[in-house]
Amino acid sequence: MKLNFITKTVFFIAALLLLLVAPVAIAQDVVNENPTAEYSAGFETFAALVAIIPFVTEIFKKLIPNASSLGKQVFSWIIGLVIAAFGWVFNLGFLADLTWYIALLYGAGASLAANGIFDTGLITWLVGLISNKNK
Repeated sequence: MKLNFITKTVFFIAALLLLLVAPVAIAQDVVNENPTAEYSAGFETFAALVAIIPFVTEIFKKLIPNASSLGKQVFSWIIGLVIAAFGWVFNLGFLADLTWYIALLYGAGASLAANGIFDTGLITWLVGLISNKNK
């Protein structure tokens, strides 16, 4: 079987990439001794919470491709509340020492910030005003 120049070039590039990537992939094989560190990192800051929402929304869009755009938008707003409630229940990150309604306010604010309606600084300022008033 005779291979043409393009096929030989593709095989050469694939072999070169394999030689470059394989040692890195083998070196990355580290056992994680703290399994909670993987998902709890999303609750360390408000900005990290905002970053989780589009990721979960995209998973929803792939699971239910026939959903209307309004349904996708409403789900994106609700998922912020659910994620914040999850973080509050399990005392994760910045949600650990908050009351439940302040955690839900952060969840609603994260949903609005993830959808580009408000800025994260404005949301934290508004929730800070409400939480300081209730102390």
